[in-house]
Amino acid sequence: MTTSERSDIPAEGVNRVLTTRGGYYLPFGLDDTRELLCTTPFANLHQIAKNISERRFGKAVEPCAVIRISNHCGHNCNHCHLRFQNEELPRYRMVPDDIVVTAKDAIATGIKTVVLTSGQDLAYTSRMIYQIIQRIKNLGPVQLFLSMGERQAEEVMQWREAGADGYLLNFDSCSPQVFNFLRPDQSVHSRLDTLNILRENGLRLASGPLIGLPGQQLEDLAEDLLFWEETQADLLVFSAFRPHPMTPMGFHHMPSPQFLARVMATARILYPEADFFLSDMHSISPDELIPLLECGVTHLAFDATPEEYNYAFLEGLTSSSYHTFSNRLMRVRQLVAESNYKLMLSFSA
Repeated sequence: MTTSERSDIPAEGVNRVLTTRGGYYLPFGLDDTRELLCTTPFANLHQIAKNISERRFGKAVEPCAVIRISNHCGHNCNHCHLRFQNEELPRYRMVPDDIVVTAKDAIATGIKTVVLTSGQDLAYTSRMIYQIIQRIKNLGPVQLFLSMGERQAEEVMQWREAGADGYLLNFDSCSPQVFNFLRPDQSVHSRLDTLNILRENGLRLASGPLIGLPGQQLEDLAEDLLFWEETQADLLVFSAFRPHPMTPMGFHHMPSPQFLARVMATARILYPEADFFLSDMHSISPDELIPLLECGVTHLAFDATPEEYNYAFLEGLTSSSYHTFSNRLMRVRQLVAESNYKLMLSFSA
């Protein structure tokens, strides 16, 4: 059956691109993915992605508490305000007791997934992270993800033994040239090696490209979306480029939520079974969230970092319009309920 014979799949712009695989309609190759991203009317793209998402996941979304435990970083990435040459950024490093208490407070709201993230901060030794993992896992049934850059295989093994469930590490771009421009003191090969180490140690892997980079074309993103499958990750992470004035890329603009929605809708058609993690709520207004959920978000990040630290982490970036963690969580819960979506908290009815 061709797409033109299906009343639920608009034919315009996609009649050559989609084919049936297991009851889903999927693009099949780079040229076709580029066509979806670049020429298909967004209304059509959005409707297809929405149909797929609701068929596979319903309207359930899992909120995740992100705790930014440190803004120290040993790298000097051109796009990130945590770069060590940013001497104007007030630095902080949460002590283990504060990290555990913050996680406990987040879990008390009904959160079932906690993400500990930082810059490449080697002041946190492997043993320290091991103990923090154990203490958080002892709080109750919670999925614990780490996001602390590229670490050694021995450390990853220890953290998995301590109870860590997953690791978030974006590949940023499948282009070595783009990656090296973003991270001049790192290599794409090292990043891919680390992704392999994480996966081989049994951690759930969350990874994805950086979306909306200066000069980035939709054609480039098509390659990145297809490359995600090669990482064998479990969650596709959607991270938008956020310019900061204290970086070499600070004079550029961040991508619009509409741009992000187009990329996400295409990804949902590519990967109908995949979990999608929206990593940044600070730059998205409440009204802009629903189209992203319709395009396939299954996991939604909420910043649970204590306010006294969070200002230092986000200094110079667009602040959230949701205020405190609990207020953000409840506000978004009410908002999505108006569109019949549901945040899956542990005490949800």
